[in-house]
Amino acid sequence: MLIAEQHTSAFAERMVDALPISVVATDQTGRVAALSAAARKLLNVEQDAVFGMPYDALPIPQWARKPEMANPALLDDRTAESVRPIRDGDGLIIGAMQVLERDSDFSGEKLCAAMAHEIRNPLTGIQGFADLLQRDLHTNDSRREILARIISGVRTVNATVSSMLDFCRPRPPRLEQVNLAALADDALSLAGCTAHLLASVAVAPDAANVPADRLQLLQALVNLIRNAAHATPDGGRLTISARRAGATIRISVADTGRGMDAATMANLFRPFKSASHDGSGLGLAIVKKIVQQHDGDVCVESEPGKGTTITIVLPAGSG
Repeated sequence: MLIAEQHTSAFAERMVDALPISVVATDQTGRVAALSAAARKLLNVEQDAVFGMPYDALPIPQWARKPEMANPALLDDRTAESVRPIRDGDGLIIGAMQVLERDSDFSGEKLCAAMAHEIRNPLTGIQGFADLLQRDLHTNDSRREILARIISGVRTVNATVSSMLDFCRPRPPRLEQVNLAALADDALSLAGCTAHLLASVAVAPDAANVPADRLQLLQALVNLIRNAAHATPDGGRLTISARRAGATIRISVADTGRGMDAATMANLFRPFKSASHDGSGLGLAIVKKIVQQHDGDVCVESEPGKGTTITIVLPAGSG
C-alpha cells in the first residue's frame, strides 16, 4: 500500500509539473506542495527551494496573493477567484490549488482541459498493460481480481476525465423537437440509480415537446437524477415534471431527500463542489453549461430535511 501511495504521489507531482499553466498547490497547513514548471518560471524559483515553504513566503505578486492558499480551511466558508480546494475521499479539504494568471477567465475550464489531457495518456497505458496481464493469467489465478479492480478504477477515472472535457469543451447544441416524456423515461433508465425510490414522470400536454439538443438535455437530466437519487434515502420520491410557463418550458427534477442550506445552494453549480463523494464533482456544472448554451436558466428550491427541486427553464420556441 505504501508503495502504491508513493507512486500515486509521484504521478500527481509530475502531472502538476507538466500543466501548461502557472499552478501552485498548498497542503492543509498552507505550505507549498507543488508548483508547475510554468509557475516556477513565472516566480523565478526552483522546486526544491520552495517545497514546504509557507505560501506567504513565496514571491507571488500582490495581485495574485490569496489568503485561502495559506489557510485552505477558509474555502469551506467562502470562495476565492482562481483558487480551488483539494479534497480527500471523504470530502475534507486537505489543500488548495491556485492558477497564477492575471486577467485569466478561470472558472475551471482551462485547468480542467489541461489536467484531462495529462491524465488521459497514462491511463490508456495503464489499462492496456492491465488488460494484457489479465489475459495471460489463468482463469483461477487470484491476481485476476486485483487486475479487474485496477481496470475498473481506470475506467472510473476515464469517465471523470470525459466529464471534465464535456465541461471544458461543450459542442454547440443541435436543436430538434424533443419529446419530454420519452426523454424523462430514457433518463431514468440511463441513470440506473433509482431502484430504491418511487420515481414518476408528469409532463403537461402543453409542454410535451421542447426545442433542444436531445443528447445534451438527456445528459443534463441524467446528472440531475443521479444527484437527486444520491441525496434521497430508500423509499423516497423522485419526480420529473414539465410544464409550460409563458414563453418557457420548465423541466423539474424533485426529490424528498436531505435538502440543502443556502450556503450549499450558492456553490451548487461550481466545478468540484459536489457533495457526492462518488461523483466527478462536475455533474451539476455540466448541467448549468448545457442549459446556458440553450439560452436557458437553472433554478433551485431546497430546504434542509425537506428535499430539493432543480428546474431547467428553456425557451418554448415558436412551435
